[in-house]
Amino acid sequence: MKGSIACYAFEHFEIANYKALIQTAESAGHTGVAQVCKEILQEEIAMADWLADHLESTATQFLHRADDDDQRAKR
Repeated sequence: MKGSIACYAFEHFEIANYKALIQTAESAGHTGVAQVCKEILQEEIAMADWLADHLESTATQFLHRADDDDQRAKR
């Protein structure tokens, strides 16, 4: 669970960084760099959304495994 939460947080860290890079590149007149960053930003947003969509099911699976003596919760 810690890994899932860390990944979710890190995706948002990357989103914030790409937004800053886009602003910086546009301010410096580097439209090509800004465009590449915008494309990557969309990928980061998509991954953050995917993680958000799966966080509850991951937590549920973790709890079920924790309650089952035959399974390891951290698997």
